[in-house]
Amino acid sequence: MDTYREEWKKQCKKRRRARRKRVVFAISVTGMLSLSIFLFLSQGGSSRFGAKAANSHKAETSIEEEDQRLDDNNSTAKDQESSGQQSNIDSDKDPLNKETNDDMNSNNEGNMDNQNPVDSDTTSGDIEEKEQNSDLEDNTTDTQNPNSNGKEESNNENSITSENENSKENASEEGTSKTENTEAEDEFFKDSIFIGDSRTEGLGQYGGVKNAKFYTHRGLMVNTAIAKDYITLDNKEKGNVLDAARQSSFSKVYLMFGVNELGWQSLDKFIEYYRDIINGLRKIEPDCEIIIQSNYPVTKKMNEGDKIYNNTNVKKFNDVIKKMAEEEELAYIDLYSLFEDENGNLPDDATSDGVHLNPSYFKDWKQCLIDFGSGNTER
Repeated sequence: MDTYREEWKKQCKKRRRARRKRVVFAISVTGMLSLSIFLFLSQGGSSRFGAKAANSHKAETSIEEEDQRLDDNNSTAKDQESSGQQSNIDSDKDPLNKETNDDMNSNNEGNMDNQNPVDSDTTSGDIEEKEQNSDLEDNTTDTQNPNSNGKEESNNENSITSENENSKENASEEGTSKTENTEAEDEFFKDSIFIGDSRTEGLGQYGGVKNAKFYTHRGLMVNTAIAKDYITLDNKEKGNVLDAARQSSFSKVYLMFGVNELGWQSLDKFIEYYRDIINGLRKIEPDCEIIIQSNYPVTKKMNEGDKIYNNTNVKKFNDVIKKMAEEEELAYIDLYSLFEDENGNLPDDATSDGVHLNPSYFKDWKQCLIDFGSGNTER
C-alpha cells in the first residue's frame, strides 16, 4: 500500500509539472505574440523593436519558470523537515493547558492538539489531494478509452462507432454506480454524531462524512468534554458536548479520546471521565448506539523521540478503552490496526506532524466505519 501511494504521488507530481509547463508555454507564446503585434503597431511597424520586446518577455518567462521550480523544491524540503516533528505550528495555546488536575497529575501542557492542530497541516494537503484526484481521473479516462492515443484506430468506421457507444454506456453505468454508493454512504451516517478532538474534527472536514454532526474541539479531553463549554451550539451560544447532543435526536454516537490524555498518570481517572460522557449520552438518547474508537498509532520518528506521545502509551490507553467498551457492552473499532504499517507505526506519508492524518487517510477512516457498521470487518 505504501509503495503504491508513493508511486502514485510521483506520477501525479510528474503530470502536474508537465501540465504547468504546457500552460506556461501557451501563455508565454500568446503573450509574446500579442505584445509583439502591439509594439509593432505602436512603433509604426518597427519589427526590430517588436522582436526585442518579445525576446525580453521570453527571458522573463524563463526566470518565472525557474522561480517556480525553486519554490516547489523549497516547499518539498519544508514538508520533509516538518514530517513527524512536534514543533508548535499554532502558537495559540488552549486555555485548558494551564488547568492541571491534582487528582490526575495530568500533563495538559503536552496536549497534542495544541502542538499541531489539524487545520494548520491539512489545508495544503487537501489542495494536493484534489490535484491528485484530478490526475487519477485523467489517467483513468486514458485507460478506459484506448482509441484516444491514436495507436489502435480501427479501419472500420462502424466498428469505431460501436465501440464509442459501448464506452459511453459503460461510463454511464459507472457514474450511476458511484452516485448510488455516495447516496448509500450519506444514508449510513444519518442521525449520527461524532465527539472528539482535532482528529475527529479532521474526519468531519476531509473524510466526506455527510448527514452527521461533529461536536469537536482542538484539545478536547474526557475531563473537559462536559466541564468546559467549548462547542458552538445552534443558537450560536457555547455549551459542552452534552448540551450539543441535546439539540436534536440521534441514533449513533462515535467517540474518540485518549491521545491528548497520554500524559495522564491515572488511567482510572481517564476511564471514569469517559464513562461520565457515555452515561450522559445514554440519558439523552437511551436507545442510541455508542461506538468507541481506539486511537491510531503515531509515526516511527515520534514514537522513538517522544516520552509521552509514543505507541507504547497509545496501546496502553487503547487497552483500557477496549476493556471499558466490553464492560459497557459497546461496539469497539480498532483504528490502530487499520492505520499501522508492518512495524506498528503510522506511515510517514499519512501525516505531516506525526499524529494528525493527511486528507486521503480520513477517507480510509470513513470507509472503516462503514465497513464495521455493515458487518464487513475483513480488511
